[in-house]
Order: sequence, then C-alpha cells, then structure tokens
Amino acid sequence: MSSHSLKSKRPLNVVYSNGVEITSSIEFSGWHPGFEYTKNLNFKNLNTKSVKLNYVIPKTKTFTTLFPKQISLSPGTTFSLPITFRPLNKVNYFDELELHQLDFDTKLTIKLVAKLPQFKLEIQESLNLGCACVNESISSEVVINNKRFVDGF
Repeated sequence: MSSHSLKSKRPLNVVYSNGVEITSSIEFSGWHPGFEYTKNLNFKNLNTKSVKLNYVIPKTKTFTTLFPKQISLSPGTTFSLPITFRPLNKVNYFDELELHQLDFDTKLTIKLVAKLPQFKLEIQESLNLGCACVNESISSEVVINNKRFVDGF
C-alpha cells in the first residue's frame, strides 16, 4: 500500500489577505485597438465571519469597472468585479485598482496590465562563411529561434 501526501493546490494568480482570496493581477493579451475586453477580479471570503471590502477605480480611462461601492462578503461567498479594457492604440497599458479591507484596515494593489506581444529571438553567435574569391558568392544557413509565443498579432 503506497501513501500519498496531500498537497493543497493553490490557484495561480491569487493572493490571500486576512482570509480573503483575491485575484492578484489581471492581464489582457491578444487584444486589438478599438475593441472591448472584460475579465473578472474575484474575491472569495474564506473567513468564518463577514468581510467588508471597498475599492478605488483605475486612474486611466482605458481600464474601467463598476462605480465603487462597499462589498460585503459572507463566509464562503465569492464576488466578481468586472474589469473592462478598451485599448485605443497599440501600446502597452498599465494601471491598478486599489482594494481596502475595511475590517482589517488593509490596502492591496491589484495590477491591471495589457502588453503587446514581444518576440524573444535567439540567433547563433557566429557565422563562418569561409573564403571567397572576387565575383564569387557564398551562402549559409542562419538559425533563428523564437522562444516566446506571440498571440493575437
């Protein structure tokens, strides 16, 4: 009989603050200017008592959300706050949403990010073409590897 160790699976992109599970950041990818994209910022109360949260909307007009109101989470409940991204140009966008846990007088910053795709190319360090006489041509193969997935463009 083999024994298995139990490991708690902690979700990626999540932070825990005073018994509240919070999405740590929201990243938009594969976007195009002129369109609208929405993702949810999730809050889950893991406490045995109710928790009150408040938030400050993002500073830029590119990221928007609902008008700020106090969120009261009962034990075990989840609240999803929609974050809408409306890009106007092909540039990287950064903003943040400030979250206040009223019961614990704690502030958290949730990063809002929308980056353009980037290439990460690897090219061999040197290329030896050998010797060539006047009016003679030499060809060789150059290997280029793209180490990063480029989505959306």
